[in-house]
Amino acid sequence: MALPSHLTHLAIYNTTLLPTAAQLQSAEDSDDAYEQAHIVFYSCQERTVSRDRMLRQVGLAKALVNFAGMFHPLPTETNVHSQKKRLITFSPEPDWWIHAGFDLERIPKPVSDKGKTKEKEKKEKEKPPDRDKTGEKGEWEYKDELDDEVLKARLTRGYEEFKLLHGSFSEILHTKDRPGLERALERFFTVWASKWDLTTLTPF
Repeated sequence: MALPSHLTHLAIYNTTLLPTAAQLQSAEDSDDAYEQAHIVFYSCQERTVSRDRMLRQVGLAKALVNFAGMFHPLPTETNVHSQKKRLITFSPEPDWWIHAGFDLERIPKPVSDKGKTKEKEKKEKEKPPDRDKTGEKGEWEYKDELDDEVLKARLTRGYEEFKLLHGSFSEILHTKDRPGLERALERFFTVWASKWDLTTLTPF
């Protein structure tokens, strides 16, 4: 069965934010404490995601921005395409970044030889039960029909809607402190992300 393109995770971070003394003292790894302090919002399609996975995803976004900085002194966005995924990171205001990951639409790969299909099914049954055959190479074809500009326009619109209701990220951080900002982001972007239907390609 085909699986349409969808948002896999959404994060908002600021690399100038620092952990508190209590967070550093309780952290097993001080580097991880700094990395986690940068993240003010994170939402994922999966209900439960490990802290390490969240840090890896946001860490990749930071690395891509740093790499873009080698070619442009002040990069404001990065777009990365792969066979199965799309990553978009952009800065809506100084020091703040919105990072979004998407899975491309996938459809079952057609098989023309029925004999080979039966043989393949036989081999699949002989595999250990913990193997995920949907992840096997060649099982799926991926359709890259997402448009970078449309995706960024949708993300920008989400930011502008939030800003209209609550103010900019920096304003909230300075007037309501970090917990106030995190609560506002959680209330708005968790719902906003869950309603994003990528089959609607228009930015509005």
